[in-house]
This record gives sequence, structure tokens and C-alpha cells, in this order.
Amino acid sequence: MGSFLRDIMDSTSSHDISNGSSTGMLPDVLDFSIDDYLNFGSVPTDCDQLPVAQPTQAAEIKAPRTRITSGTMTPTVRKAVDIGQQAFRDSMWLWTPAKEDHLRANQIFYNVPNGQSIVEAHTPDAPFHCNLSQSSRDRILTLVLFQCGRDLQRHIATCFPSSDFLSSILDTFMAYHSRHTIPWIHLASMNMNEEGEELLLSMLCYGAAYSKQSEIRRLGFALQETARSMVPQKFEEDNRNTRDLRILQAYALLLIVGLWSGSRRKIEIAESFAQCFITMLRRGGQFRRKSGSMPEFSEEMVSNDARWKQWIHAESFKRLSYQAFLEDTYTSMSLLNPPLITSTEIYLELPYATEFWQAESADEWNQLCQARLKNVDQGLPSIRACLIDMGILSKQQGLVDVQMSLTLIVATIWSRVWQWRQMKAMLLVSVADCNALTVSAYGQEIIMLCRQLELSCSDLEGGIGYRAKLILELCQMHLHVSLEDIQLFAGKEGQEEARKSLTILRSWAGSPESRQALFHAGQVLKAASQHPYGALREFAAVGVYHASLIMWAYAVLTEQPSIFHSVRSTTDSETLLIRLDGDEAPNLLQRFLMLGKGRPCIRKYAENGMEDGSITTLTDPMGIMTSIVGLLVSKNGDERIAPPIVCNLSKLIHSLGKVSNVMKHSRV
Repeated sequence: MGSFLRDIMDSTSSHDISNGSSTGMLPDVLDFSIDDYLNFGSVPTDCDQLPVAQPTQAAEIKAPRTRITSGTMTPTVRKAVDIGQQAFRDSMWLWTPAKEDHLRANQIFYNVPNGQSIVEAHTPDAPFHCNLSQSSRDRILTLVLFQCGRDLQRHIATCFPSSDFLSSILDTFMAYHSRHTIPWIHLASMNMNEEGEELLLSMLCYGAAYSKQSEIRRLGFALQETARSMVPQKFEEDNRNTRDLRILQAYALLLIVGLWSGSRRKIEIAESFAQCFITMLRRGGQFRRKSGSMPEFSEEMVSNDARWKQWIHAESFKRLSYQAFLEDTYTSMSLLNPPLITSTEIYLELPYATEFWQAESADEWNQLCQARLKNVDQGLPSIRACLIDMGILSKQQGLVDVQMSLTLIVATIWSRVWQWRQMKAMLLVSVADCNALTVSAYGQEIIMLCRQLELSCSDLEGGIGYRAKLILELCQMHLHVSLEDIQLFAGKEGQEEARKSLTILRSWAGSPESRQALFHAGQVLKAASQHPYGALREFAAVGVYHASLIMWAYAVLTEQPSIFHSVRSTTDSETLLIRLDGDEAPNLLQRFLMLGKGRPCIRKYAENGMEDGSITTLTDPMGIMTSIVGLLVSKNGDERIAPPIVCNLSKLIHSLGKVSNVMKHSRV
């Protein structure tokens, strides 16, 4: 890839791959999923370790035999950029089904090795302990056997995990779900042995997917395949199930496991089925404000239990709808696809405070209602009302979940950012630029909204949380850079498109826009570093990866002094270090953002989490990428216990650093 980028950035020295100018291939900088992780093997990071491409008979010029990151065989191509194109075709956006891709491919993982102890699966911080009965275990086994081939049924029936082991997996689910951004399943009111087997199966695959043991994760992915085929059957058998809370909750769990599994097949299937899930919620009116959603307190203890369960049902549907909106936002930001849910169609009230949701009995819940709702005449505010006046949220801090509400409010900005990026892209192909002022004004309006939210959060208890902060910084980062241009620069659409995008990125690298994007990318790393251990995964890890792409592109572009002499200056005024992921002094930061004065840098994150305060500048791309990998590892552990998608992202980031080193050391 180093040779390819040099050829793109200096068109006069362009070579075919056949003349030996390129010894490697273009890594797929977007493929942060890989099916091999279902087998939990290692992923190569060096270009010369990748699978060999088989030449075609029609090829007139023999190309070096190379491997691609996705693990599939590709025909011989004539130029390095063509290999990059093929890598993009094999990425998660364009999955090509193969013969071995089918529902029963993972059924061999239904069993757990005999040496796997229950202690390894147990989660001590679960809010409740689950004791799954033998009959419930048998109900789950019946569903599994129904989906299995006859040749495996006897083996699975013999080796299927015990009820104690499954109880430990459910404990893991409850522990992680209680710490979720939006806890949308009310655990305190559930009796696991009375729930339907579809929901139990979905909880099991979710809990197993979060395990640190690879064997248990494989079990979770196998269970997800069974549940994914069973839940749609429930919708077909009785269409009333499309409005059933428990079935919809089970469906949502399956979609989340698939979207962040690290398997291209599972990701594409989950992405396509998400449309059905959102449609069922939309058709059921779950995005509209419900009448009577405010709980009524009573002095009569007899009616407490019925009113509590009624409130749980209404609040669970509300939180499930918000979860669908948030997950859709995460998917759109990660895959750079248009969002399916816009903030304009959500009229729901904000979620109630954590104390209401975590009440373990009807009496405890009724006491909270009497204490906090006695003098409240109106319902909770909506997202729309808070966007107009954030002061409403500060006045309702005792009734609403502030951090959850902030995350949802910030997430509404993404649909505006996406719309603005599409409007800006249309200007490039439009003959007349009569709408340029309108597009520019809309972009400035979004920037002002982001700044207003940041300032308003200072009035709230605890300020803005790390989850909402990461989303907000990512939205602002996208306002100042096009990741699509960076993808084209990396060879997504071929060499010609890469040269066209280089023209745009050259101008971007020397403008204040690039430094604004760099600053927000650094703030993404800062928000990521505030995540507790085990929380920097799924969308948050993808956000860190996107931030690393911005830094990588800037470092590659500005590392060409002969071409970008106007970008890099060697005056003494630029020796001052500017921490992108820190709390920089406002005047120094503004000098860097507007005038380019200073050397941007980030903290050197250590994999063990024990930083020594040292920094890494953007003149050392390999050091930057190594530091970002250290951040991901410090929050998830090494590749033995980290989620598959985090492992793959770490390897891709490290690979980008190696590419920069190749360019740096081979430059003449």
C-alpha cells in the first residue's frame, strides 16, 4: 500500500505492479469484520502473510501473488489499486455469500468443552442471580434440536450445556444489560423460568457473546442462529406477536449480537432485518407519545402491583423504541449508511430516572412516585422540547435519566449531519452553486447546536457523560471531513477515483477544516479513554477506529514536504505541542485550529493502562497508531479475551501504521 500511495500522490512515478514497484497490497481500511473470528484464529497483520491470489488464464501480465484481509481468493489484477478495490468488495459492505455460508454452519459449537468450568462463565457483579430450571433448559434444547441436522442431534443432546452453566450465562447477560446505555429489559420483575424460550435463547446468545472465553462466544453465535430463525416464525404464526413486547425484545437482542459480531454474514443479515424490526415499532405507534404514560401513585397498597407492572410495560416499550433509534444511529455512523429513523418522527417522552427503573418491588416504586411525582402535573419532556430549551432537562433531573437523555439528544444530531453531507456532496455535481449559501448556513447551524449542547451540559449534574461525548465529537468530526473521500483515497473505487480524491484531500490537509477534524478526533480518543474496562467495544470501538483514520490520512498527506510544503512549516512558532486529546488552553488551541501553529500530538496510551504521561506527535504515524491500539487493548484486554471486532480493529489500525512506516522509510 505504501508503493500505491506514493504512486497516487506523485502521478509522474506511477508504476504497474508487474514492474516490481509494489511488494504488498492495499489493506482494507474499512473491513472491521472478519468471519474467521468465529473460529477465533489469528489475523495476519503483515502483507506478506496474506493468502495467495490465484492467477487467471486471461491475464497477460503476471502479478505478485498476494492475500487479502478478508480471506477469500481473488483473481490476478494488474495494479495495486485493483487489489485494493477487491479488498473493498470483500469487506462487510459487499459480502458475497459462499456455499459454506448457511444457517447450520455453526452448529458444531453448541457444546462447551468438558474442561470449561462454570466459574469461568460466572459474572459476580450481576444485579440478580438466575437459577434456570432443568425444564427451562430442556425447552431451550428442544428449540436447538429442532433447527439442527439429524446427524448432529444426538451429539448436541449429549453435550448441550447444563442448566447451571446456562444460569451463569444469564448472569453475564444481566450484568452487561444493567450497564447498557439504555437498559430496556426490566430484570427486577422477571422470572426467567416463566419467560418464553425465544427470549431466554436471545438472552443466552447475548450473554455468551460478551464472554471472555472464546468457546462460550462461539456457543453464543451458534445460539443466535437458532433464535434468529425462530423469532420470525413467531411473527408469521401469529401476527399479533409483532406488537408483543417480549418477542420484540428477543428480536432486538438478536440484531445487536449480529451487528457487532465481527462476522460479515451476521452483520449483513442483522442490518437487513433491522428494517423489519423498525417497521414493526413504527406501525405499532411506538415512536409516538402515549397517553397515560405518567404513573399514578395511590395510597392503596393493593393496586400497587398491577400499576407497577402496567408502568413497566409502557416504560419498557419506550426504552425499546429509544434503543432501536440509538442502535440505528450507531449502525449508520459505523457503516456510513443513511439512518432508518430520523429524530423528527420521535415524539416520546424521555426515560424515567434510574431509581424508578431499578425499583425491585411495587412498594418501593410507589414510594418513589409519591415522593417525586406528587406535585407534577405534566408528563416528562420530549427530545424535541429539550433541543429547543435544554433548561427543561436541568429542571427535571429528579424525574428523568439525565445521562441516558443526553445520549439520545446528542444522537439526534447525526441525522442532520448525514443530511448536510448529502447536500454538500450534491454541490460537487451541480452545475449551479445557487444552494451553496444554504448548505453552508445549515452546516453552521449544526455546529452552533453542538456547541450549545456542550455549554448546556455544564448546568447538569455530572455534566456530559463519556457515551454522549463520544457521539457528539464524532458528529462534529464528520462536519469537517468526508470519510468517503478518505476511502476513495485508499483505493475503494480504483486509481482514478483515488487521484480525484487526492485533489480534495490536498486542499483539506492544508485548511483549518483538517485541524478541526483532527481536534474532534482527538476528543473522541479522550472520551474513549473515559470508558470503564469492558465498555469500549461495539460502536465506541468503531468510533475510535474512524478517529484513527482521520489522523492517519492527515499524517500521510502532510508527510510529503515536496508536495505539501504549504501545510508543514518549520518555523520556531510551530514547535509548541498541542494535545488533541487533552484540555488545551483556548488561545493555544485557537492558534492551531485557525493558523496551524503548533505540533499536534496525543497521549501515548499503554496496553496495560499505566500511562507515563508521554506523548506521540502526528509526525510519527506508527507511534500514533500504536498508541490508539494501546487504548483499545487497555479497555478490553488482549486478543485472547477481547471481542472479535475489537481485535480486528486493533490489527487494522496497527496495519495502517506499518503502511505509513513503509512510505516514510522508502521515500527518496
